[in-house]
Amino acid sequence: MNQVIIIGVGKLGVRHLEAILISQIPSTIWVVDTNKDSVSMADQLTTHINHSCDINFCMVMPDKLNFDLAIIATNSKNRFEIAKELLINNSVKNLILEKIVFPVSSEYSKFINLIDVSGTTCFVNLPRRLFSHYDLVRSFTANSNSFEAKIEGASWGLLSNSLHFIDLIHFLFSEECSIIDLSRLTDFFPSKREGYMEANGKIQLNYANRGKVLIECTEGDFNGISILLKFDGKEIEIHEKLEGSMKFSWESNPRKIQSLMVTNTTSMIFKQLVKETKCNLPTYNEIYKEHLLFIREIEKKIQQDFAHNENQILVT
Repeated sequence: MNQVIIIGVGKLGVRHLEAILISQIPSTIWVVDTNKDSVSMADQLTTHINHSCDINFCMVMPDKLNFDLAIIATNSKNRFEIAKELLINNSVKNLILEKIVFPVSSEYSKFINLIDVSGTTCFVNLPRRLFSHYDLVRSFTANSNSFEAKIEGASWGLLSNSLHFIDLIHFLFSEECSIIDLSRLTDFFPSKREGYMEANGKIQLNYANRGKVLIECTEGDFNGISILLKFDGKEIEIHEKLEGSMKFSWESNPRKIQSLMVTNTTSMIFKQLVKETKCNLPTYNEIYKEHLLFIREIEKKIQQDFAHNENQILVT
């Protein structure tokens, strides 16, 4: 049987657990969380799903075990130390981390050394690479000569979620971001997650001499996210919402699109890893430079705007 460990079963982690169960791949699953209520809710979830897994619930991380897959779904603040404890005390073949991977820039290079020593393949959960409509878009955009993009919406969590779109542009245009400009961020405010910050405003991305991207988040009610891609005289409009759509400039009618939920993507990823020993998520090594650049720019911005604040200000 496959050996799986899920660390953190809050709102996100419990969806990962559900995904492993509905995959119908026989597994032994270790579920770890220090919050008794989270463990209890996860336990209740398993009783409503027909599955063929053995599940161990615990509040302390096990050791001296061999895991085919580990998923760390905690907040970002203690994620490095949790990953370190897991990898030092266990053998882990594949590891999935959430973004923002680590909120402190110094932890990024330390983690590369950690996975090199442990021999673990680490993926980052940026699941838009698994959406079939973005795979189709990529068939038109990957080899374009130049591009521009605008990503906009209201109240979608600019600091927390911009990395999803930075990775999407990387995926669609096979290009790594070289400059991230946060000078037009405004309205810093406490995140819904206690101890973290959010902001509205604009983020400018530059891609050497090939392209530029503007990411914008405003106040107001959330009503999905709109994406406009321009490349080589063509345009693609994408509207991510409950009933999403995508319109190619060379076609008369829009196409319907369906975004996948965490349960769908994680189940798909687990099946890929079991059957093919690889998956469509980006590896940590692939996204490392862009994420580190983003975090360093956030650290600079926060230092400028909150120089008087003695407490560490983080994003997740």
